[in-house]
Amino acid sequence: MKTIEKKQAKVEEINSILSEDISPSLEKLRKERNEYMAWMQSNSDVEMHERFCTAYTFFQALQMTEKSQETIAAMREEENQIQASCDLVEGEIAQCKERVKAIGREKEGA
Repeated sequence: MKTIEKKQAKVEEINSILSEDISPSLEKLRKERNEYMAWMQSNSDVEMHERFCTAYTFFQALQMTEKSQETIAAMREEENQIQASCDLVEGEIAQCKERVKAIGREKEGA
């Protein structure tokens, strides 16, 4: 019987050590692990959102560049049309000047 009592006392001592020293340490470590995992998840989310924002900014820049190139092309086409109109008007002005000179010569000759 004494052996059983000694073993029971030893079990109670081990249980006491477990409940007083080891269990609180384990709970603290579990809590710290959970906090670390939450922190890692937050960091991962932040990095993902930063990459998304960078990609979106790049996409917007590409769209702006494409739109600017289209605007430039349209302006060049308009410039070409205006230049063609100017050339046409200059040709008409030259023809009118020639007619005025011809009419002036006719009047002098008559």
